[in-house]
Amino acid sequence: PTPCTDCLSGRNCHTCPQLTYTAGATNIHWICDSSGDAYNNEAVEGTKCTPTHRCKIGENEEAIPAEIECKSPEEGSDQGAWDFGGSGYNEGTCDVQCPCEEITIPKSEDTNLFCDSDSQPVDDGDGNWKIDGSTTCDVVCDGQIFIPISCKFNKDGTQTAWHITYGGQDITLDDQTTCFSCSGSNCENDGSTTPEPTTPQPTATEPPTTGSTTQTTESKP
Repeated sequence: PTPCTDCLSGRNCHTCPQLTYTAGATNIHWICDSSGDAYNNEAVEGTKCTPTHRCKIGENEEAIPAEIECKSPEEGSDQGAWDFGGSGYNEGTCDVQCPCEEITIPKSEDTNLFCDSDSQPVDDGDGNWKIDGSTTCDVVCDGQIFIPISCKFNKDGTQTAWHITYGGQDITLDDQTTCFSCSGSNCENDGSTTPEPTTPQPTATEPPTTGSTTQTTESKP
């Protein structure tokens, strides 16, 4: 077709609907090659956008498309359409979340949990809280030590993992971590599958434990 940027052609450009921005620490967003952005402006035909991060989502672990493009409309339509490369996304759900696996926080005398008002934990009825990647919380140990826990992207933006902040350091929990508590025995009681211990059991000044171990890995600079 004649390029819509060719003024002599007299052809009018078509535009695609604005993308809907969805906030979230592990949500994909899109950066476009045109002036402005597709969240506040209707993109013209030929506009291409790339994701801020990459991951696999859903039951089929479908990959985030490497690129989306505003295409000319189908016959009978006056508005362009976003081409998501057959991924099944549309302009209303393109800012998808790259999730972390659900993690258990056992309720106990030495462990409490406070979460953001818009992301409350789920009580599983067995004396545990369950939190997912959309939940940001503080695990409180002995009523005085606050340990923030949240789902974040890794350095290259291709994978998510649970992180805690302790002693001024950002610590990435092991991929096999299914439980986090101020005391390792609390996680032993919840029946979670956890890796074998590779570090000594903590003292009162060491960070809380994950699963039945203290296995955590510090984020590499």
